[in-house]
Amino acid sequence: MTFTDSRSVCSYRRGRKSPAASAVEAIKTEEDSDDDSASVDAPAGKESKYRRMRDLNNAASKRCRQNRKRKQNALEDEAVALEKRNAVLKARCEKMEQLVDRMKKEFIKKVASRPKTPLDLDQIMAERLSSI
Repeated sequence: MTFTDSRSVCSYRRGRKSPAASAVEAIKTEEDSDDDSASVDAPAGKESKYRRMRDLNNAASKRCRQNRKRKQNALEDEAVALEKRNAVLKARCEKMEQLVDRMKKEFIKKVASRPKTPLDLDQIMAERLSSI
């Protein structure tokens, strides 16, 4: 009895099979289960495998394009919404700046209209103490 290295005996790879490999395996299984498989020429079998793989790839490409288009549309919709919000916020900011300017002018006007008398702290303190 002779023992061989396990790496040389194993013909499979570790990990999950790729979808393409699964599809090819399914095709092989279908061909093996047919009783008429002996009548199918080898080139015709390869051609049907190739056609199946191309069809799978075409479907995957179509889904990929649809997903890309959907994401692009979502980004464009978000950009439009953000532009609208930005316009609203700019208008609000402008109104607030105008309000600040108006309030500053009113404040300056009130301060400027007061009588310009020097403050005599001693006089103010004397008035407060006498009123108590």
